[in-house]
Amino acid sequence: MSSAATMTTHNDTPVYKSIAQALTAYRYVTEQPERFSNPDVARTWLRVLRALEQELPSGSGFDHGTRIDIDASTRECIVLHTAFHHMDEQGCYDGWTEHTVRVRPCFVHDFFLTISGQDRNAIKDYMYDAFSSALHAHTPEAATYGQCQGGEVLTPAEDA
Repeated sequence: MSSAATMTTHNDTPVYKSIAQALTAYRYVTEQPERFSNPDVARTWLRVLRALEQELPSGSGFDHGTRIDIDASTRECIVLHTAFHHMDEQGCYDGWTEHTVRVRPCFVHDFFLTISGQDRNAIKDYMYDAFSSALHAHTPEAATYGQCQGGEVLTPAEDA
């Protein structure tokens, strides 16, 4: 198999903008279903959101991944939930902290991040870097509307 066949293609849209657009579209089609003749439109936007979750921090301490909170998110704020699995000095896991990450638009810096939860072992600096990097990354084609049509929607419990 050639390396071109295994390479992931991306578009130029940063992940945070793709999330905001998908949340807006999903909310629009679910609040006004009578305007759409195809009932699969909302399901497709939900698949896009689930695909975009795969681009957010997962592993390396974010052992349960990151979830987009569709209900709590608004046009002015994307709400993400995650947990961090901490290690002690000997390298053994010694507990979790739960966090809510809020992404708000900014004209100068693209977005502002706020991270709630305990700052155990000064983990919020690492979390800020991980989320900033993931949200600024280009959206893979696999997480776009055209690529998500026709598949099954996995709920968080089913795709874990």
